[in-house]
Order: sequence, then structure tokens, then C-alpha cells
Amino acid sequence: MKYNSTIVINERYNTLASFIEQIPTIFDSSGELLYSGRNVVKLFYVEGVEVVVKSFKCPPLINRFVYAHIRGSKAKRSYDYATYFLARGFLTPHPIAYIDCISK
Repeated sequence: MKYNSTIVINERYNTLASFIEQIPTIFDSSGELLYSGRNVVKLFYVEGVEVVVKSFKCPPLINRFVYAHIRGSKAKRSYDYATYFLARGFLTPHPIAYIDCISK
């Protein structure tokens, strides 16, 4: 499947850029499944780093419009919230990147 993708990578993790760019094409066929339900969470080992990747379920049509044009995607908001909490001293995993994939 072809995608239009927006990829934002935390500067701290630029060394993982080639892996991050491949995620849309390798996610379904690789990684260790941690959770499968409404969303899918997988664990990858990349260059000695444990990377947990969450794939959000495709939202209903109206929400797709809202996330694409008004509010920002769930992936972007997750990344932004982690950055916000870390800046305020809360313990949360460092955000590595987020990818917004829109199928063509």
C-alpha cells in the first residue's frame, strides 16, 4: 500500500532515522507483539535500543478529517504530550518520533 507520510524525529534519536522511515512498510511483518486490540503495540530492537511502536486504529471518517485538519493526529499528540511531561519533570518514556500515514 502507498502512503503519504509526515515523519517527525526527535533530534536525540536521529541515528534511528533509517529505521523510523521504514516503519510503515515493516510494522505488520516484524517486531515483537506486545498488545493487539483497538491499537497495536510492538517492540523492536534497533542499534541496541528498545523501541516501542504503537499503531493507532484508523478512526471513523469524521475523526479522520478532524485529526488531519483541525486537532492533530493521535500520534502527534502522544509525541507532544510526552515532550510536555518530560519538560515538567514527570517520568515518561522519551518520544522518539511520530509518523502520520495517510493511504493513497
